[in-house]
Amino acid sequence: MIESNSDNRKNLVVGLSITGTDDYWALALITILSLKEQIDVTPTKVLIVTDQREKFHHFEKLRETLGCDLVRVAPRGFYQDLVPKMKGNYATYWKFDLFNALNDNEVLMYIDVDAFAIGKLKVNAIIDVLSESEYQIAAVPSPRPVLERVAATRIKSPFDYFNAGVLFGVADSRYEEASIETAYREIIKFDSLNVFWHDQDIFNYLFRDSTFKLPYTYNIHTGYLSNNFRSPALLNGLASEDIDRNVSIAHVSGDFLLSRRYHPFKSKFKPLVDKAIKNLDCYSNGGERHYSNLRAALVRLQKNAHRTQLDYFFQCLGLRSKAFARSFYFEKLKLTLRKIKHLVMG
Repeated sequence: MIESNSDNRKNLVVGLSITGTDDYWALALITILSLKEQIDVTPTKVLIVTDQREKFHHFEKLRETLGCDLVRVAPRGFYQDLVPKMKGNYATYWKFDLFNALNDNEVLMYIDVDAFAIGKLKVNAIIDVLSESEYQIAAVPSPRPVLERVAATRIKSPFDYFNAGVLFGVADSRYEEASIETAYREIIKFDSLNVFWHDQDIFNYLFRDSTFKLPYTYNIHTGYLSNNFRSPALLNGLASEDIDRNVSIAHVSGDFLLSRRYHPFKSKFKPLVDKAIKNLDCYSNGGERHYSNLRAALVRLQKNAHRTQLDYFFQCLGLRSKAFARSFYFEKLKLTLRKIKHLVMG
């Protein structure tokens, strides 16, 4: 592994945004540990933007098991007077504060806490791109033409729209408050959906001409799994095979990890939860209450990672090559039964 501060290179910094219950801090622990195993550059620190000082204080003590320093970034307060909430808070916008806290010699890898690394990441190459070119940010574009966001974000092509769950970037004046406010005002001029994807829309507006497109394997979010998961095929066979074999980051958006709902990457997630519990046990020895709460959250995630019996049933029947389609087939089955009942009952 390359030390990120060698040969006058930019330093790698990992960033996360966290608020809410212990479940989200447990997810953050898993995410950081997964990156530790898969990235080819050692991060100098982890930046965590959070409004929960006490929880961060306890989490910070895990720096030895995580292998680097943890630094809290205070979220800026101007969002509440500007943009709509997401899930009852403004935490999704706080990633702007992480990028705003960067030094000129740093590259930030931002990752959502519902994403985790399951394959090797060539972060060293991304640092080279951002250090030596006109690009200020690197992200994975959408798998489909995002026509509904073209006018609002001013992207040149509907295929240019990118997901903001995994981002790499350098310090830039566009993260300043005035720039974000201007971007929001410009977006809503042509937006009947009122920044439907929140910070993601703003990122796309701000960096519409200076984004390096990463391989989709660096952020396989639920949209990329339509071919294997919830609905009829969207991607071609080559891309689907590539996703099955070569995923680097699984982005399990939609609260799948916080429930028993099935998701194909839960089979990859469970071993990471097991390792996180083991790491926490080695550090805490069952001591402080905070770590007991964090461990309890990890155990909940561990239970959620199991497949349901219905998923296993569909897989055994061979309805698809993988048991990804519970919601798709179950809804079809219910519709068929309703039709039969209607015919029988007249």
